[in-house]
Amino acid sequence: MKGRARKPLSSQKGNLNREKIIRLEYEEKSVQTGKDELTKPPVWLVNNDAKKEWKRIVPQLKSIDIIGNLDLANIAGYCNAYAQYRYYTEQIKEAEKIEDEAERIQFLSAASNLQIKYAQELRRFSDMCGISVSSRMKAAAEKASKKEDKIEQEFGAI
Repeated sequence: MKGRARKPLSSQKGNLNREKIIRLEYEEKSVQTGKDELTKPPVWLVNNDAKKEWKRIVPQLKSIDIIGNLDLANIAGYCNAYAQYRYYTEQIKEAEKIEDEAERIQFLSAASNLQIKYAQELRRFSDMCGISVSSRMKAAAEKASKKEDKIEQEFGAI
């Protein structure tokens, strides 16, 4: 049987005594990973669009400190899905040039289905990596809550 997913210390609301806080902080620090493998795009990205997207997003994700080495596959998955989504979007635009209507409809159907598939992958990977607005807001809320707790510990409740 699988238990509930663990929450970061900053988002826990229960009664936390000092001993439990110290233990949870230690546990969180022991699972954090560095960012040293996230310097260059992996060679197995599907094309130049995926590599460009990697180079665009990784520095930004590093700057907000929400990714580490263990996120490499998810970030690469996002970049590959992004590149494929763009490819099929372009294919849909190009379908206008197909003169045979039955062939154009068949082509559009296949390309649209693949575009939808990669759009879904993009959303899934963006949530996992902190690329989506909602996942960044969640991370920001946790950081803000942690900062407020630290201020309250230092100066007391206002």
